[in-house]
Amino acid sequence: QQINREVQKLTGIGCMSGNGVLIIADGRWRTFDPCNNPADAWPIITENRISIIYLDENEWGCRGEGDKGACRAINSNALRCAMIVFLMMKEGEK
Repeated sequence: QQINREVQKLTGIGCMSGNGVLIIADGRWRTFDPCNNPADAWPIITENRISIIYLDENEWGCRGEGDKGACRAINSNALRCAMIVFLMMKEGEK
């Protein structure tokens, strides 16, 4: 949830609640979960040109180009890996 909240702060998507980050989709409130929901993650991944590659033994590698150079992460969850790289890229802009 912490990564989802940090991504929400940087993108301005949805709003914070006690149950996490909420957005309106198809006229209903639902949880914003870019670490597990491709529909939430993909626009962020493509807009920021984050690359995802399967490495080995259920590990994913992600890479993005930030202001301070390449940002890389490895995680067993591909979307979480991409969101970590997104946060690293934005941290480099500060």
